[in-house]
Amino acid sequence: MSLLLANLPRAGLLIAVLAAVLGLHEERVRQDPTATVALEDIAVQRICAKEEYPSSYFWERFYTMGGRIALVRSEPLGNFLEAGHAVRFSKEEVERLHASGVAAEGAPLAAGAVWTEDEALATRFKSMAKAARIEVPVNTYKGRTVFAVPNGFELDAGFDPIRVNALRTLGLIPAYAVVNPTDLRLALEDSKPSIFWIEGAAENWTEDDLALLEKRLIAGTAWLAWDVSPIETLGTDRVRRTRFIPSSVASSAALAASRGGRFLLFELGPADSVEASLNGFRDRFSKFRKAGLGAGPVVRPARARSTSVAERWVRRLLLLLTLVLGPFAALRISQLWKSPGSSLAAVFVSAVLAGLVGRLGAAPADYWMASWYPVGGSWFARHWLEIIVGWPALVMGVRWVGFTAPLGVIWVVSNVRLPVETALFEVLFASAVGLGIGGGIFLAKRALERR
Repeated sequence: MSLLLANLPRAGLLIAVLAAVLGLHEERVRQDPTATVALEDIAVQRICAKEEYPSSYFWERFYTMGGRIALVRSEPLGNFLEAGHAVRFSKEEVERLHASGVAAEGAPLAAGAVWTEDEALATRFKSMAKAARIEVPVNTYKGRTVFAVPNGFELDAGFDPIRVNALRTLGLIPAYAVVNPTDLRLALEDSKPSIFWIEGAAENWTEDDLALLEKRLIAGTAWLAWDVSPIETLGTDRVRRTRFIPSSVASSAALAASRGGRFLLFELGPADSVEASLNGFRDRFSKFRKAGLGAGPVVRPARARSTSVAERWVRRLLLLLTLVLGPFAALRISQLWKSPGSSLAAVFVSAVLAGLVGRLGAAPADYWMASWYPVGGSWFARHWLEIIVGWPALVMGVRWVGFTAPLGVIWVVSNVRLPVETALFEVLFASAVGLGIGGGIFLAKRALERR
């Protein structure tokens, strides 16, 4: 019995390591590690128009090589004003029309008002205003739709649904460039497989926006691509990092950037020709195929919840035990090291290991447990407790308060709404900041004691 008790900590550590490895393997199996290449549709249209080459031919050749994503952007009002599809009157123009008597009686002329005869364009303007949650009065006058745009609001046309459908017909997956909440809401109106390519901060997104985005990711009909800031969301297998690849970058560098299943946005330079661009892509895709990378991403059906009630409750119990016992175990293990530095490192490593075990318990197969974690929020909001309280308390030797340091690490690492790489980076950085604060307090205390 004494021998069994003596080896119990080692056996527990071994079981924890195996559980953490199992959890990471489970996540990797759910993920599609295939790099996927994107081009910006407006750039393709630009070089094709310059040579009077059909853009559909360009996209077909791009698809044949292995490209799969077409990045589309919200179209500004200026494009339609220049093309003559819409008219906007300035304050000076309205005054001149009234003064000259040219203005027709009853015409809803107003400074900043936008007029259009194009019904499809008018529908896009209405959708954009609704998504922006701005009240824009709409009138009709002799077959024209008139938008009384409020001061300070810029009316855009949003994404072109006709263009998006044309790209889908060519086999491509449309990626919506999301710069602001309005872009996100317009993109979410598309129920077909698509990508939300985040290019702006997510601080202004509402809970409703995030909940709808989360629902789409869970359903397996969308991907989330970002490079500005990580966004907490369920379904980590639907989240990708993006990487911009300039046209001057060599194929070997593009291959290195593709590791980890990233979405790569290839640049089309202003001087690029159709054939020069496609030849460059051909060389890069050749190296991708030799490295065993496919076209991706794979459209898969929604991931079903586990049908086993026993499995779900075992996972829930595992996460609960990890959150409750993990911090105590981390502090207990740290006592095996004599030096303060080694002891603090042991706390961190043990907490990370416990978090990985908890991640297995909170696997996306059981969204009930995953729903405990909040969606959104800043980085500091997730780590303030261990930064300000936990790690400084451990440095100062106040272990009963320092309990919050491993608890915070375990909580974040076990959060399946965060990609595991992001979670590990966050806790490492937060712990370093917290230890730095604790070290500063310790040195200040020593200096005061010497006086």
